[in-house]
Order: sequence, then C-alpha cells, then structure tokens
Amino acid sequence: MKCRVCENQSIEIAAQNKWRKFCYCDRCGLVFVPELYWISVEEEKKRYEQHNNNLENEGYVRFLKQIVDVVSNIRKPSSSPRILDFGSGSSAVLTSLLIGNGFNCTAYDPLFDINIDDDGPSYDIIILCEVIEHLRNIEAEMEKIKRLLKDDGILIIRTRLYPSVEKIENWWYAQDKTHINFFASRTIDKIAGIINRTKVLPKDEDIFVIE
Repeated sequence: MKCRVCENQSIEIAAQNKWRKFCYCDRCGLVFVPELYWISVEEEKKRYEQHNNNLENEGYVRFLKQIVDVVSNIRKPSSSPRILDFGSGSSAVLTSLLIGNGFNCTAYDPLFDINIDDDGPSYDIIILCEVIEHLRNIEAEMEKIKRLLKDDGILIIRTRLYPSVEKIENWWYAQDKTHINFFASRTIDKIAGIINRTKVLPKDEDIFVIE
C-alpha cells in the first residue's frame, strides 16, 4: 500500500474504529482509509442525495458564502476570472452563489453527470469545497486540476485538518463514511506542489488558497 498523495510506501495503520481502519503517511501527513473499507459509489451517491444542500438551507448558504467572500477578496489572475466549482454536487449551490455575485462560474460533478470539456488550461480559479476528503483517486484528480488550471491560476481547497493522528478514529469529521482522506497542513503543502504551486495561504481554519 502506498500514500495516495506522495506515493510513500512506508504506510502504517494508525487507528481504527468500529467499521474501518485509518492509514498514516509520515512523509506528507495524509491519513486515509484503505479501499477495502470504502462504501460503494452507489451508496455514496444516495447519501449525497439525502443532504439538504440547496438554496433554501440558510445554514448551508452561510457556509458557502464564506467561500464567496474569499473569492471576492483574493488576488484574481484576471479581471474577469473563469471559475470551476469542482465537485459541485447536484444542486451546485456554490456555483449559483458565485454567479449571483457577478462571477463566471461553471459547475462540475461527474457523479451527477455534470461534466465539462477537459481541453487544457481554461480556469483562473478552481474550488474544491468539502470535496478533497471524498476523492477516491487524489493523484488523478490533481493531475486533472493541473491540466484545467491556467499557469497563474489559483486553487481553493476547503477541508478540515485533523487534530492528531491518535485522535482521528473518534474525530467527528472521520465518522462520515464518505470521508476517506484527512489532511494536515503539510499535506496541503504537498498538494500545492503536485499542481506546481508554492504558496498556501490559510484564509480560515479550513480554507486554503493555493497559488
């Protein structure tokens, strides 16, 4: 078994709870769930469909507006940036909020057949809002993002950083069976390197601007 971010082969089982084990990479800090314990894609999709993630959910909208605020206040690669909401979900609420604030934003979520043309660097900003913890193939998805992002483009990631490896099996964020990847700050730094970026700017405890 190897790390899904840095390909380190020295992986250890760091913890386990009632239904799955957690592996730890001491090189980049990634904690991940082995494929043996993943739920099926069909079950994962059903769980998402049960979420109340729509424009009528005021709490969810407030949560996403924090991303809109970050986009509004960061340095933009262009005066009219083209934005991709990567892993938008079926309702694509963040896409709608960004469009409502005057941004050019496109939704993308292949799980719900919301697809885009993979025709090279097209986007100034790509956003993964609570997406990266779900990715089954981080390496392939980061390569896709690297292809889609313009040379001076920005990646925004929103995900919780785990408190400690020792506590992860009881951490609330790890109780969601669709969450299979968990990050430390140095893991985010490694992700930046994969897409040829050198700067990670934390904008909140769970929002990271990579440029």
